[in-house]
Amino acid sequence: RSRPRGAVGERQHVRVREHIAQRVAIGEPREFVVDGKPCATGVVPLGDAWGFTNPSIGRGITLGLMHVVDMAPAIAEHIDDPLQLAGEWERRTGDRPARWHAATVGFDRLRAPQVDAFLQGRPLRPF
Repeated sequence: RSRPRGAVGERQHVRVREHIAQRVAIGEPREFVVDGKPCATGVVPLGDAWGFTNPSIGRGITLGLMHVVDMAPAIAEHIDDPLQLAGEWERRTGDRPARWHAATVGFDRLRAPQVDAFLQGRPLRPF
């Protein structure tokens, strides 16, 4: 088995797997709190494990390190309380990492048409 007996009910386990598997597109961060309730405790996805962006922008390491710095105190404080840790992960991820991630994805969406124009030999329009 990939999980300890009784750790998560089979129905919940499948729901978690399906939910995580659906959230793997560039620019789409994974969610581990659904309807205000953690769907996976004991999991602290940081950086690309939570939400990766287009590598051409070069913000992946910055986002990952920011996430680690923001979460390290919460992990130390709540390591023995998985529900509290999941709640802190949701709150702290929503503070800085989520804003930076959204800004990075937004910039990438603005930049993509310029890259396409360049590759096709069309004039570049500023954004």
